[in-house]
Amino acid sequence: MIIIGGPASNGLEESIGKALREKSAKVAAKLFPDGESYIKMPGGMEGEDVVLVQSTYSPQDKHIMELLLMADAAREFKARSITAVVPYMAYLRQDRRFMEGEAVSSQAVLRFINAAGVSSLAVVQPHKDAPFSAFNGKVSLVDPIPLQAKAVSKLLTEPIVLAPDKGGVGRAKELADLLGCKFSHIDKVRDSVTWEVKIEAPLVGSFKGKDVVIVDDIISTGETIAQASREVLSKGAEKVIAVATHLVMAGGAKDRLKGAGVSEIFGTNTVPYEGAKILDIGGQIAAAIKV
Repeated sequence: MIIIGGPASNGLEESIGKALREKSAKVAAKLFPDGESYIKMPGGMEGEDVVLVQSTYSPQDKHIMELLLMADAAREFKARSITAVVPYMAYLRQDRRFMEGEAVSSQAVLRFINAAGVSSLAVVQPHKDAPFSAFNGKVSLVDPIPLQAKAVSKLLTEPIVLAPDKGGVGRAKELADLLGCKFSHIDKVRDSVTWEVKIEAPLVGSFKGKDVVIVDDIISTGETIAQASREVLSKGAEKVIAVATHLVMAGGAKDRLKGAGVSEIFGTNTVPYEGAKILDIGGQIAAAIKV
């Protein structure tokens, strides 16, 4: 087996390779003057099980194209099998057609990856699970919550876990079970025109004297978590910790969270970010692709 990191691997090929006790390498990449991507793969792929590591954070289109070039090259160089590890998987939000003529982006991207020669796919806590039915091959979904629970448990005295919406209740329950505490959630609504998120219903449960852990899959602008933090602190919470897998952190998200009273931010290295406590997810990915 050889673990090959792409331009957007964020160094994860090294930690995955170390966990699996397999060799790792890095592609050579550049942009042509007109903006097109260039990829040069390392040698020694013939007859090998090749694992390609490439996240698809912004710029998403560029990073997806690089992954496709990597996969096609591995196939051309006669790799025995090709697994794509995509720690942060873009284009999963649109998993159905809401209006006539819309492209279903999740299906399209998964079919592209398949067509490039990838037979196995590993993704860390995707935004949605359902779209992977479009991928013809093995799909491993990597769960970061045990790693997150171990990290935050050292900072908690009287914890309660909070999901920022009903869709995150399962995630909150899993983390709460590992921490041995209760969980709760808020109701939110997103304005279809302005995309502003507002808390519409009262928070469920009592937060007085509690260390509140708000857990989500992605922190983008951080507005929802900021609103939730202000709300629980106003209800007597002792402190607020934000835990997410993918720290996109757009538009001043860190300042927004700190301004709302969030004392600590935890994320993983699925995307590059230095303004928080970053947990290495490489070992969990290695365990998933080893099965």
